[in-house]
Amino acid sequence: ATAASSGNMIDLNFGNIADTGDAINISFGAAAVGAQAMVVATTAGIRTASAFAITENNTSGTVATFDINGSSTRGGLFDIDWTGLLTTEHLIDIDASAASGFTSNMLDISLTDGTGASSTTGSLLSLTNSGTANANTTAYIKHYATGTNNLAFRVDDVSGDTTPFVIDGTGKVGIGTTAPQGNLDIFNSTDAAATPLLSIRSDFATAGDYGMIRFGDQSQTTAYQKGAIIYEGVAGSARGRFHLALENTDGAGSVDLSHARLTVLSGGNVGIGTTDPDATLEINHATGDSLRLTYNDSNGTSADYTDFSLSAKGALT
Repeated sequence: ATAASSGNMIDLNFGNIADTGDAINISFGAAAVGAQAMVVATTAGIRTASAFAITENNTSGTVATFDINGSSTRGGLFDIDWTGLLTTEHLIDIDASAASGFTSNMLDISLTDGTGASSTTGSLLSLTNSGTANANTTAYIKHYATGTNNLAFRVDDVSGDTTPFVIDGTGKVGIGTTAPQGNLDIFNSTDAAATPLLSIRSDFATAGDYGMIRFGDQSQTTAYQKGAIIYEGVAGSARGRFHLALENTDGAGSVDLSHARLTVLSGGNVGIGTTDPDATLEINHATGDSLRLTYNDSNGTSADYTDFSLSAKGALT
């Protein structure tokens, strides 16, 4: 066929509301090696229409408009091969308009291992974006509805935590909950002693390597990041120490390990102004002004206090 400029290559209109059959039913039961149950391939310049279009006006049917049933062991059950240039249209376009809503799924992919002879190792859905020059998104979901149970993305499993991961209509991520209360909400209804709620792993087995949770200005990516909780490895076993770090300028500088203000060693020693405390609590200050005890001071205005400081020889004054 020559390139169609405004029509569909295949157009099926299934408008009889009394029909209970399928618009298209392909049963490909033979073990054909290297073949597909159905192939739609086009290299022609279809400008305004679809290469393959199915329209259903059935309001009472109970079966699928497009049903593929295959038992081939080698070929793809549904294979789309596109060599053209997509500019304004989509390779697959599913468009539904339901004035009264619908309770079924627009796209349902189900995999059942009925033979029991071998484990299924393939992916139910695999997306690959191999073009190094591609500037768009591999999986793009637009979701406008918000409110209870209006989820843009949901993953369920068959264990006790039946909804381990969701993204709601406002972008909040829930792990273990369908109603996240913050940008990230991790929920566990049982004792989490054996399984951590959050696990952060890195190359902490190399002494001096560290990882951090960083806080900074929302409009920046690397600059103006002023606070961090840092874990630093000190031994090959990944034993380490925690730091509370703050970058103390009003410029564009960002926090790193050199800005540690408080450190807790794995043995329990706590250091203020030092990253290697030698006692249960060690307070270090360049001029010896180490400790102030204040009476009834919640905002820094009280004059009732006593300062403890050290001389250059270490004497308490």
